[in-house]
Amino acid sequence: MEITPLAAAIIGLVLAAWTVAAAALVWRSQAKVRRAKALQTSLRRMQSLLDGAPAIPMLVRVDGRIEAPERLARWLGLAQMPQYLSELARDDGLTASQIEELSEKVRLTQKSAAPFQMALVLPGAHRSLALHGSLADPQVSPGGAALVWVFDFSESEDELSRLRQTAARAEADFTALIGLIEAAPMPMWFRDKTMALQLVNAAYVEAVAAGSAEAVVQGQIELLEDEGDRSPAEIARDSLVRQVKTERTVAATVHGARRTLRVSDLPLGAEGVAGYAIDI
Repeated sequence: MEITPLAAAIIGLVLAAWTVAAAALVWRSQAKVRRAKALQTSLRRMQSLLDGAPAIPMLVRVDGRIEAPERLARWLGLAQMPQYLSELARDDGLTASQIEELSEKVRLTQKSAAPFQMALVLPGAHRSLALHGSLADPQVSPGGAALVWVFDFSESEDELSRLRQTAARAEADFTALIGLIEAAPMPMWFRDKTMALQLVNAAYVEAVAAGSAEAVVQGQIELLEDEGDRSPAEIARDSLVRQVKTERTVAATVHGARRTLRVSDLPLGAEGVAGYAIDI
């Protein structure tokens, strides 16, 4: 069969169009493959970030079904994540009262979109969890699910517990020290950074014939007299500046009588100066 020049031209155009279309399809498929690989890489990267993140997301749907990584199951002391929120209440998981409280907060968030926060201490697991819940983005779950971020702050809680114990011991020691100073038979006092009287004991109050320690502090009633042109506060300031304990023997009026006292000024770092006087 003889092919006319026109038919040959048409066939050539059709073949060329098929070639271009095939090349375009190949190029588009390769582009899709590249995008798919890039997406998979991004997903793996995001999953790695979530696996190492200090918080774990848990999605709670309206019917109570939950979606969360298996890492959360290990935090909760479970072998695997259950399907429903109510199933977290097990002997080795959360208590029934904790699940009831969490479920109520989740339902309120699902209805009103109000965020919530709560803390959970796992019984027998020595683990403390902080939960921050909010309404999930519709792109994540369009059905009005709640997104709960779970934080493990066990180490922080242990540190806080140690700090509380240390503070309690320090407070007890301070109370005992104040009691000892208050019961001391010799006048004792403490001056702050400005060298103003901040604390005096009962013996000091009695020696200056004041009504109370508050009256002494408020009136800045000095037990000691000026030495030359230097006041007791100025002498104590010199001890604070040099950070050296000083002792001196002075005469003072105690209980209306002249007495000889050995006075000591003891700087307490940069906080102030403690002083006491012994009748010799």
